[in-house]
Amino acid sequence: MFNTSPKVFITGASGFVGSYITRRLLQEGLQVLALRRSGSGLLPESMPGLTWVQGDITDIPLLTELVMDADWVIHAAAMVSFASSDRNLIFKTNVEGTANLVNVCLESNIRRFCFVSSVAAIGAKEEVVTERAQWESSLNHSAYGLSKHLAEREVWRGIAEGLPAFIVNPSVVLGQNTSESLLAKLFRMAGSLPFYPSGMINLVDATDVAEGILRLLQHNLVAERFIFSAAAISFQDFFRQVAAAMNKQPPQKRISDTLLQLAGTVSGWLGGTFNRQTTEAACQKYRYDGSKLTATTGLQYRPVAESIREAVLLTLTH
Repeated sequence: MFNTSPKVFITGASGFVGSYITRRLLQEGLQVLALRRSGSGLLPESMPGLTWVQGDITDIPLLTELVMDADWVIHAAAMVSFASSDRNLIFKTNVEGTANLVNVCLESNIRRFCFVSSVAAIGAKEEVVTERAQWESSLNHSAYGLSKHLAEREVWRGIAEGLPAFIVNPSVVLGQNTSESLLAKLFRMAGSLPFYPSGMINLVDATDVAEGILRLLQHNLVAERFIFSAAAISFQDFFRQVAAAMNKQPPQKRISDTLLQLAGTVSGWLGGTFNRQTTEAACQKYRYDGSKLTATTGLQYRPVAESIREAVLLTLTH
């Protein structure tokens, strides 16, 4: 509990990760002011301690007003898409929106700023990726990954100008999402495709993301990055566990990297779920090291087998 409860402003509260963060803040009895574009998304319309404001991350006068009385600011709003048609909107939302919020917060008296980024923004090619990894511009990054990297640069600029900020980089987040989400599409693939990719997938539970952020906000941390990742498992094992949760037969054959990447390049396959960047990622064997979060906060990650099973049931049956 807190001696003096901080007032929290959060963007993206109606989204997947943002909804988990918001619920965790409310469990602590905090007052939360939440920005949304329209609708309450994955949260109820009314919750004790929660005040909704409808608007957009590009509305600077509105952001200025909302940040005015905040102690903590959590920037979780982002557009997640791998469709080429969404490229301009991805950069406008993720980069311009982040720059707007950073600039507004630099003119306020906030005590903490948390930017919810992604491991896609790290853009490294080491076998084991840590917070010290450097962006590799030679890699074939997705528009989403590049947009989050550029958004991080706006946060680092803000830090250089006095913003009390830190960055968190979750891997693939597991939890209750909508049936139309990318996560749901990934789950369905495990029960419908005849093959699996050769690479690995890094996973973390949404409740761990929310808990980790809450704990970090209570530390006096500035200019730090934290990878949130519980484990890396092969796509074969991931699809096997997902298929088991759905009582379906998992893919039995491994597709070659060449064939998978060709399919993604030629067709923008499966409604944009597979394209050139996502098929390349599905062939990679990177492991993101999330141990810094544990060392700093004591948080023990939830076992990914539990997270997978629960996420499949919550996402596909609700």
